[in-house]
Amino acid sequence: MRRALELFLAAALFVATYPAYAHSGRQHYGLSVSTDDRDVISCDQLRVSADNRELARSEDRLTLPQTSSTVRVEAAENGGVYVYGWDRQDFGVLNCKVALSDDRMTAERKLQLIKMSFDNGQLTVTGPDASDWTSYLIVHAPRGSSLALTGMNGPISVSDLAGKVEVHNTNGPFAIKGSAGEISAEIKNGPIAYAGNGGDVRLHAENGPIAVKLLGTTWNGKGLEAQSMNGPLSLKLPNNYASGVLVQARGYSPFSCSGCEAAHKDFDDHNKSVQFGSGEPVVRLSTVNGPVSINEHDFE
Repeated sequence: MRRALELFLAAALFVATYPAYAHSGRQHYGLSVSTDDRDVISCDQLRVSADNRELARSEDRLTLPQTSSTVRVEAAENGGVYVYGWDRQDFGVLNCKVALSDDRMTAERKLQLIKMSFDNGQLTVTGPDASDWTSYLIVHAPRGSSLALTGMNGPISVSDLAGKVEVHNTNGPFAIKGSAGEISAEIKNGPIAYAGNGGDVRLHAENGPIAVKLLGTTWNGKGLEAQSMNGPLSLKLPNNYASGVLVQARGYSPFSCSGCEAAHKDFDDHNKSVQFGSGEPVVRLSTVNGPVSINEHDFE
């Protein structure tokens, strides 16, 4: 059990630093899509294989005008969404399209049916009735924009945003990096990885792990609240972190903590908690029926 938890922690914290890593190895209907440990900003970074079937790929682009309204992005089923903040006021969208079939001509025909559209504030991707196609959206958005992201069976990640972001994903990972806005996420059957030091962040994972890496020495903003139901919880923070941090576990939750000697601990048979820093906790992490691992070391 302890060895499994250590392996999870190592992988989870790597994910928190490099969100693209959480998205590697997605496979469906003979179509496998993987990435490396870099931010995915171009279609050629998506490595695609098709189990000896014919594969067709292309990409198209769309520019969305400046808006104060919420932009809703719905990923294709089995596809993904990568969002990056930038300093421009418009939105740049790159649609990475993939289709496969037993012959090249049919694969190319399916590829032509994959369409991206933006209407009434909603960005969507549609395709052929057959399931052997997918689309990955790479979105550059104004840093302070309002976004609502939805996915099914694929990854979602956000980086360098400072606006309002709402995320719903099922059977796929969600990763946050360097974003300090108002972020809320409901993830079912998938992991959450967070790396940052500010904002108003609310994360909930059902049947999935949560990995948190706190950067700097203080939290800037309203706070971070992360809750996992039936999933592991891991935390990494510097040993001089000053803001209040509370980690709680209920139910069957093995608890492993390195560097907790100076922390305030409260353990009984069914509830465990560890508190770091000073003052009222602004970072609150909790799990029910999931193992907890806290690894406190200096790091860059």
